[in-house]
Amino acid sequence: MNRILFTFGVFALTAPFAAAATHKVPQTFASIQAAVDAAADGDTVLVSKGTYHEAVAVQNKSLKLVAKGKVTIDGRANGAWLGNCIDISNAAGSVIDGFTLRHAGTGDFGGAALAISSAGIRVEDVRVFAAAAAGIQAVGADNVFLRCTVNGCNGGIDTMGANVLIEKCKVTNDGARGITVNGANSIVRNCQVKTIEDGYGLYLLGPDVVVEKTTVIDVSDDNGILVGGANALLKKVVVSGVGNGLDAILVDADQVEIRQSTVRDCGARAVYATVNAQGCRIYDSTFERCGTKQEPTIQFDKYDGLVSGSKIRDGDGHGVLLNNDYTTVIGSRIERCRLDGIHMNAACVSNDILDNVIVANLGEGIDLRDLADVKGNVVKGNRTDFAATVMILNVDDENQVGTFGQPQVD
Repeated sequence: MNRILFTFGVFALTAPFAAAATHKVPQTFASIQAAVDAAADGDTVLVSKGTYHEAVAVQNKSLKLVAKGKVTIDGRANGAWLGNCIDISNAAGSVIDGFTLRHAGTGDFGGAALAISSAGIRVEDVRVFAAAAAGIQAVGADNVFLRCTVNGCNGGIDTMGANVLIEKCKVTNDGARGITVNGANSIVRNCQVKTIEDGYGLYLLGPDVVVEKTTVIDVSDDNGILVGGANALLKKVVVSGVGNGLDAILVDADQVEIRQSTVRDCGARAVYATVNAQGCRIYDSTFERCGTKQEPTIQFDKYDGLVSGSKIRDGDGHGVLLNNDYTTVIGSRIERCRLDGIHMNAACVSNDILDNVIVANLGEGIDLRDLADVKGNVVKGNRTDFAATVMILNVDDENQVGTFGQPQVD
């Protein structure tokens, strides 16, 4: 028996294995599709520089599709639209590396330059230009997009699936949404979205999504960032130039955190936490030149919100508006807003206003319409420093109130 096992082991070690092959275009195959069709699972299709008028489909096998030099796949030929430049389905483990994709679609808004219906695809250094369709559309979990660029298309990077990573990507001059993430535990990191004509800059729908070190600039007709998935984290995010009276960051899900971020020069609220956004929390962030006379810089419509260690400057309405209970504003500086520094609507109770500096606002420093805990604040130089339908007990002892406005009852 031992002799038989030993003999089998030697055979197993010495038996030949099929090595992955490399299929070269145009040296061996005239078209990319011909090389893909000839390739087996695990093979590489290596494409040399040039422009290829094709619609390439990779189906039911894992391939590496690699551009050598400047390689463009153009989705038009003789004036006709060919469809998606690259279409990948059921091809987990495939890699798409280094291609320029141009003129994808069917002449309208259908399809995408790179269309993915598969999990586990890795896309690196792909550039998409002038597509009548979207830039990149991907349905599937565990897909990765690194250093990709979408410019001048009708949709940026649109993903659906869990555990997606989008890193060092850029979407510019886009006719629709910039980046969409619809899947749990996904990450957008070190990306830029700029000049979006008709759609969100970032559209975050899955739970537990993290956006870090990402900028959203010049969004014309929708929100800069819409957060529709619970437990999202926005960290070191910059949003500026959101126009047409739309909110820079619209939070429409529970337990969303915003940390170390900056929002400036937007035509409506910097952060709007809706009635669906319990526990929205803001830490160590800066908000400048946002809001309108009708809308504040930051607004909470659900309870258990927080603004901590943040700066709110030059808002066109209230600095912070509280429309519900159990929200805390602490250790923040609110200055030069055209209405109240902090405004609490009627029937809101148990909010905490603690250790803030509230100065030079053109309305009340703190306008309270019901019971609240107000301690340790410096409130000076506002039109009226305190106004309350319920008198704040010991206000002179627990807060530093300026002489420009006096504590009073509205």
